[in-house]
Amino acid sequence: MYEDRCMDTYATQFFNGHLFAKIGDDLWIIDTGAPTSFGDPDILTIGTLEFSVASDFMGMNASALVEFIDHPVAGLLGMDVLGKFDLLIDAPRSRLVLSTETLDLQGTTIPCDSVTGIPTVEVQIDGHFNNWFFDTGAQVSYWQDDSIADYPDAGDLTDFFPGFGEFTTQTHYVTIELAGSEFSFRCGSLPGLLGMSLSMAGVNGILGSEILKGRVTGFFPRRNQLVLGVAETASGSLPHSSWAKWYDFAYEHSFGAFYTQLTDLTIRKITDIVDAPAQVVDFGAGTGRLAIPMGLEGYSVTAVEPCPGMLDQLKSKPDSNGINAVLSSMQDFESERKFDLAICVFTVLLYLPNEGELMRALRAAHNALVYGGRLLIDIPSKQIFRSYQHSDPDLEREITITDQGNDVFLYFENTLIHTDDGTSSYTDQFPIRYWPQSTVRDLLDKAGFSLVSDLSDHFTGSGCQYWLMEKRRG
Repeated sequence: MYEDRCMDTYATQFFNGHLFAKIGDDLWIIDTGAPTSFGDPDILTIGTLEFSVASDFMGMNASALVEFIDHPVAGLLGMDVLGKFDLLIDAPRSRLVLSTETLDLQGTTIPCDSVTGIPTVEVQIDGHFNNWFFDTGAQVSYWQDDSIADYPDAGDLTDFFPGFGEFTTQTHYVTIELAGSEFSFRCGSLPGLLGMSLSMAGVNGILGSEILKGRVTGFFPRRNQLVLGVAETASGSLPHSSWAKWYDFAYEHSFGAFYTQLTDLTIRKITDIVDAPAQVVDFGAGTGRLAIPMGLEGYSVTAVEPCPGMLDQLKSKPDSNGINAVLSSMQDFESERKFDLAICVFTVLLYLPNEGELMRALRAAHNALVYGGRLLIDIPSKQIFRSYQHSDPDLEREITITDQGNDVFLYFENTLIHTDDGTSSYTDQFPIRYWPQSTVRDLLDKAGFSLVSDLSDHFTGSGCQYWLMEKRRG
C-alpha cells in the first residue's frame, strides 16, 4: 500500500466530521483548510522537528475551539505545519503518517494548486468545472451555487469558522467528479461573508473530510498532489466485529424508544403470522434482538449470524438458553430441519453485495422452509442510506454513508463510548447495497416465493418495505 520509510505515525479519530490526531498526549485537529496553526502548548514536536504554534487565529483559541466542537482538543494544525510533510491519512486503520521524506500511494492522483496557502482541487459537477479548497477540517463539503437547492435534501448542519463563529446551513447530496471518479457528498452553503471570501479567492466550494473516510488518502503538498486510495473495508473483518460487545449499547442510545418499539412491533406481527411453538429461523440474528424475545414467547428459534462476536453476545445473554445459535451467512445456511417461518428483517439485505449473493440468500430461505412456510422480509429504502450523528453523555456516534455508484455505498463509523471505567472507541467500515423493490420482488419470485401481503403500513417510519411471502410448491 505504501512504503515504510522514515516517518512518524499517530493515532487518529473522526468526531462530528473533524479529523483528530493524537500527537504526544494531546489531540489536534488536522485542518488543511487553515493557513495557520494555533493551540496550547505553543511548541509542538513532530518527529525531530519543533514548531512554534500561535495561541490564536482570527480570534479563535484552543478554549473556543473546544467549545465549538464539544470535544477535548489542544489546537488545530494548519498548512504552515502540514505543508512541511507528506501525509498519509489511513482511515481504515485510524492512523496518520507524517514524513519529511517522499511517500507514495497507489490510487487516483488529483493535481492540487493553492490559494492563500490552502490547497485547491478541480471538481466537476454536471459537466461544469469548479475550483474547491481541499479542507480536512470541514465537516461536510460546501458549494456556493444556487442550483444546490435542486439536489436531494440532506438536513441541516451546524458548523463554525474561525473569525466568523457558528452558523447553520441546509445540506444536499451532490454528485461530484474528481479525476474521472464520481462521489456523492453532503454539501452545504456558506453564509454571506464566508461565501464572498471564497468568491474573492476564485474558489466556489470546499471538499471536506468525507472524502477521507474508508480509504487511505495521500496528501503531498510539496508535490501538489492529492491521491485517493481505493475505498476498503477493515482487513479480515466482518461488519460489526469491531464493536459487537457495544452493539446493543450503541443502538439503544442512538435510537432509544424507536428501537424498542420496532422490536416489539415485529414480535407482535410474528405472533400474528404463526403460533408458538412453531419452528422459526432468524437470518442476521445479531445479538438476539428478535431471537431471544421469540424464544421467550415459546417459539423454537434458530438464530443465524455470520459475525462470531455478535453471536457470542447473543449466547452470553441469560435468556438465550434454548436458542439454536448457528454461525453462518444467510446464503450459506443449510439445515435438515424445516421451518414454519423465516425472518430476514432489520436491513439484512443491504449486506448482500451483488445479485448472485442475493439470489443465493433467498434460495437458502426457500430451502429452509416447509411448503406453505412464510418469509417475513424487509427491503430498505434509499432514504436510510444517509449519514447520521448522535451525541449524549455516554455515546458519541458518527456514521458516514458515501455513495460509491451503482447502488453501492460505503458505511464508515467512528464512535466513542463513555462509561465509569473510562472511554472506549471503535471504528468500522464496509460496503452496503441498495436493492430496488422490483429487483427483490423478481428474485423472490424466481426463488419460489409468492406475496401473501404487504405489511409496510404496520411498520411506518422504519424506512423499509415489509413483505410477507409464502413458499410455493413446485
